[in-house]
Amino acid sequence: MKPVSRWNKYTVQFSVTVATILLPQMVLGQQPAPLPGNIPVGWYVYPESKLKNLNETTLRCFNYSHNEWQVTNEGNGVKITERPRPKGKDDFPPLPSWPPLLKHEEGMPGRSVSAGLRSAMHFEHGWLLAYAAGEWGGGLWLTNEDGSKTKRIVSDNVRAVVPIDGGILVLSGLAHMSMDSGNAFIFSNPDGLNIALQHTVHLDGAPSAYAKQPDGTVLFVTTRGLSRITQFGELKNLTHFPKWTSLQYPNSMVIASDSTIFIAMRMFVLKLHQTRLSLLRPGMGPAEVLKIEGEPDAIDSGGDAPNHYDVNLLGFCANDHNENLAYIYFTERRADKIARRDPQRDRYVILFFSAEGKFTRMFSNAADIPAIFPPTEALWQRLMWGSPSRKSSVR
Repeated sequence: MKPVSRWNKYTVQFSVTVATILLPQMVLGQQPAPLPGNIPVGWYVYPESKLKNLNETTLRCFNYSHNEWQVTNEGNGVKITERPRPKGKDDFPPLPSWPPLLKHEEGMPGRSVSAGLRSAMHFEHGWLLAYAAGEWGGGLWLTNEDGSKTKRIVSDNVRAVVPIDGGILVLSGLAHMSMDSGNAFIFSNPDGLNIALQHTVHLDGAPSAYAKQPDGTVLFVTTRGLSRITQFGELKNLTHFPKWTSLQYPNSMVIASDSTIFIAMRMFVLKLHQTRLSLLRPGMGPAEVLKIEGEPDAIDSGGDAPNHYDVNLLGFCANDHNENLAYIYFTERRADKIARRDPQRDRYVILFFSAEGKFTRMFSNAADIPAIFPPTEALWQRLMWGSPSRKSSVR
């Protein structure tokens, strides 16, 4: 039996768009590839296969490109423009406003309040001031309304301060020479000089650009790849970037109306397509999963189901996890009977649901499809057995 492919690509798909003025000899006469999402006018797909085996000298040349691109949303489309290179003090973007009585504090970069100031966010009764000056330092300061009182709450270069549901996401880090580190902090909304740290997560590299998704989660780029974080501090690395991006320094990213992601950098713009599986998260219900993935190739509802032994997705491990429902999706199938699938020849994913009605995990034997598990033991326990009940004390 010939293998049947359910989807052409199941993981995050790469394509590289490049302006014809950059490498005309390499794109001249090529036709744009039929990829999801619209390619902005004047841009063409440059095959990533030609970039995989470049030597170190060529990769360093990319770093010296005189063109650096930026991306923005424009209506339902995406606009790519050349990122301005400041040549004098009048070419820099205007500085954000800050509280009137703010003074330069110990730990702030430079010698003035404005040195390294990346953003100033005003809240009721106070401000959040984000500083990032590279190897010269940075941090996040909380002030009262007029800036006469301050408190430093992050001692690192702050790359972004993102309002999220119920609080604030702070992305910080530094990539300089051999140093490359980053962190994500989730704080409560500040009230004057009061603020609470709710979650902190170590990142695989320094963050450089971000975009919010419609569900409130935040996608962000590090020097190593693309990640997603939720308001609860749950971090998932979605994909690692190929080697040739190491010296490209992403500066902006947007999500198009069809969920395609554009990431602007030096020399190139990277275009990523979110597949359906990348939208799944532990805790979803069966109906939510079916809406995203569509009908599975088979369903196993447990030992009492008439077709349980014909499908045989739920075993001893599922019983230990309080799982009573499973869906299977084949990407390549040779076996006639699902229960006799061959894990060495057939390629598939199995999605498991607990008796609490929650998606708990996804098994995958396809090399390009990462498995999905809850990020913490506490979340896994909650998805399997529900929230723990507290006994009331009787006196």
